[in-house]
Amino acid sequence: MLLLGAHMSTAGGLHTAFERGEALGCTAIQIFTSSPRQWKGRDLSDADVYAFRAAWEASSCRVCFAHDIYLTRLGTRDNAILARSRSTFAQEIRTCQRVGLSGLVMHPVRGDDADENPVLDGGAGFL
Repeated sequence: MLLLGAHMSTAGGLHTAFERGEALGCTAIQIFTSSPRQWKGRDLSDADVYAFRAAWEASSCRVCFAHDIYLTRLGTRDNAILARSRSTFAQEIRTCQRVGLSGLVMHPVRGDDADENPVLDGGAGFL
């Protein structure tokens, strides 16, 4: 079966993304688990996790991926940004595992991270 989906808003809680996906006929969705423009992740309660899993189970969406925040740069040469990126990325992985997501999309470098091959090697080493 071909999966078709889109990036869905999580305004009102992560679980709301499934209803939005259903309304568009999605069989897959992608979400941000927290604001994509802030370093601090969202702290999910047990009730949040339950609501998310229940909404997913009740939906026709078979796959749900998260997209990491835009600030994460695991391939950067800037040590301050790299430290924050590693911490934030590890938190994002824990959140994805906690709610049972299918996967996590991320971008290891930005355009100003010149000569990306050695940079990507460093990012892959962290993963």
